Amino acid sequence: FKNHNVDIAQMDLIFSICGTPNIKEWQELEKLDKNSLFKNKIPKPNKLKEYLQKNLPICFHGAIDLLLKMLEITPSKRITPDEALQHPFFLDNNISPQSLGLI
Repeated sequence: FKNHNVDIAQMDLIFSICGTPNIKEWQELEKLDKNSLFKNKIPKPNKLKEYLQKNLPICFHGAIDLLLKMLEITPSKRITPDEALQHPFFLDNNISPQSLGLI
């Protein structure tokens, strides 16, 4: 039970910043949430953009859109790795995947 409580606490922290997932958009969550721990809670708004703008150095603000797409809570809405590598952040900053050791 100890690990289960840690997992639930961690998910609650994630949801407190990223917002609670929409079960209509992420139907698999209903299967994962067997104990209805998140189903009937008051929805939390996504505060990730605000958090990143406040906590990232200004030189990284161009990466916020990329981070938001990579950290999307609903898997079907999350950016793929290939899409991420084509994101304007990399293109606008002339950063190649090879220079990052990604390819």
